[in-house]
Amino acid sequence: MSEATTVEPVARRRPSRRAVVVAAIAVVVLVVGVLLFVRWRNGLRLFPEGGDDVGADQVAVGRTFYSPEVWSPVDTAKSLEITSATPQVSTNSARAEVRTLACTLKPGPSLELGTDWSLRHWCGSVRPFRSGRYRLSGDSPTDGAVVLVVAITPRAAGHVHVTGVHLQYEQGLRRGDQLVGFEIDTKTK
Repeated sequence: MSEATTVEPVARRRPSRRAVVVAAIAVVVLVVGVLLFVRWRNGLRLFPEGGDDVGADQVAVGRTFYSPEVWSPVDTAKSLEITSATPQVSTNSARAEVRTLACTLKPGPSLELGTDWSLRHWCGSVRPFRSGRYRLSGDSPTDGAVVLVVAITPRAAGHVHVTGVHLQYEQGLRRGDQLVGFEIDTKTK
């Protein structure tokens, strides 16, 4: 014959007050640690804030005005992964096409504001900005380094105001998101 085995229920112990306090502290430390990491990761600020006002001369309808906006944040060339460089246009009654270009510098004179002639004079090559790794030129133009340039081509008489370039970039694990460059204010004729 078989004997019936009885299993006595195990009494469930409630966690001690100390264990609950330790678990709560661990959760708080974990949450604070995650928040600090996210802030550190997304809080990179390499560039000085933009906003220096530049008044441009009148630009003829159909002509393009160029303004060098994004240089290396240090005196020397610096490589950086740039994911976005979008001109911030606050006024555009001239229906201007406003875009960001990547100018690969030639050796020689420093970059200045100006017309399409001057852009050919400064740049060995010019292409539309695309997300990628760039070697940004320092204060003194560096042969082969890049400067991001804002191009403004008005399509009608009016006013164009650009407050800078909204730049998103990465360096290692960290990310930056800043408004950089000059404010450009121009009227068309």
